[in-house]
Parts: sequence; C-alpha cells; structure tokens
Amino acid sequence: RFVVPDLHVIHRSLILLSFCVRDFFVGIAMEKSGEESKSMSGTCYCGKVVISVQRIPMSCSICHCSTCRSLTGASFSTQALYKSTNFECNTKEEDLWKIDTSKNVRRLRCRDCGSPVFGVLKGNIFVVPKNLKWQDVDRKTLDAVFEPKHHMYYADRSMDIHDELPKYAGTSFPGRAVLWTADCRK
Repeated sequence: RFVVPDLHVIHRSLILLSFCVRDFFVGIAMEKSGEESKSMSGTCYCGKVVISVQRIPMSCSICHCSTCRSLTGASFSTQALYKSTNFECNTKEEDLWKIDTSKNVRRLRCRDCGSPVFGVLKGNIFVVPKNLKWQDVDRKTLDAVFEPKHHMYYADRSMDIHDELPKYAGTSFPGRAVLWTADCRK
C-alpha cells in the first residue's frame, strides 16, 4: 500500500532544515570575522540598568505566551538567549524588581522605570528583550543579532503572523517542541 506524505509537514521540515543550515554557516562566518566576540550594551528606559551581551546569542525567538504578552502589553515578544558567560548586568540587585512567573523563569525589571530588562531560565540562561535602549549599535546589526529563528507558544497567539519561520505550538525546547499546525488551534 502506498502512503502519500503530507506535503505541508514536508514543507515545514524543509524550512526548518534550511534555517538550521543558514544559522550554522552564519555562525561560522561571524566567528571568523570576530563579530561573535564583540559585545553590545543596552539599558532600560531611564538608563539605570545596564546590560552587556555578546553579539551572537544561543537562539532568538518570537514568544506568544500569555505571560510575555501580559507583561509587555504587546502581541508578542522578541528575545535572545545567552549563556551566563556571554551576559553581564552591572546594576545593584536592589535596583531590580523580580517576579517569578514559573518555577523555571524569573523576570527582572528596572525598579525605577519598570522596563523589562532580562529574564533568567533555570538559573543560567539569560533572556534579553530586543526592545532595550541599545548603545552604539546600528539598526542593521541589532536586527541581525535579534533575527528570530522561530515562533514559540504560537497556539496562544493573539494575532496570526505570516512568515516562513517555524512555529511551535508551545515550547521550542528540543525534545518537547511540537510544530504548530491548523489542528493546534484552541
């Protein structure tokens, strides 16, 4: 018996593969050019909280979870993930307001202006929003650093996004990620 493959699933798999291949070669090119070791600094709205990160994040996502939407007031949040060795915050702990939004996620804001400045996953991965006030970084570089690799919690979205990025129904964590399809609608 011949089974016809689902072309939609094959198409999404090829798109995902193409992003992985692209990211691999972009990472090699940035490493050879020295871009990976360059850092950039950003601040909250009032400038009291300053963070520095290396230009090459572990990943960059567009998150549609209800918590990100509630805490930012936006339809989604674009953020990059950094290892602790590629992240630095030169702000006193008492200048940060903390909220634990789950057992694995702590989010931090400037105590003075209320801007979201970063989050911490499982105590050692730092989540940095794109919409900080970045210092001495041109728009082209900022867009390259924060180029999204996928959508996550797309099943919880407040609006449809029409792009070719992989869309995960929930988490994008390897081994637990499930690609979103029209059947995933709530």
